[in-house]
Amino acid sequence: MGLAGCDRAPPTDAADEPAELLDRVNAVNLRGVWTCMKHGLRQMRTQDSGAIVNNSSLGGLVGLPGSGSLAPAQAS
Repeated sequence: MGLAGCDRAPPTDAADEPAELLDRVNAVNLRGVWTCMKHGLRQMRTQDSGAIVNNSSLGGLVGLPGSGSLAPAQAS
């Protein structure tokens, strides 16, 4: 099961949010889940079975104030 979480702290207006914050959130929320899936798939191939379940958060479905970088990372 994959569940990565990197919140934006402090909440920031999207117009004022630095690109570095988006990069940090995506590095954990997207790359972290992708990395776990990649290695999980390798193991599943060797044992010829398995399942991957990835979860997101409400932030990927509903826009929340101050979550300009979090919402797209959670929706993926």
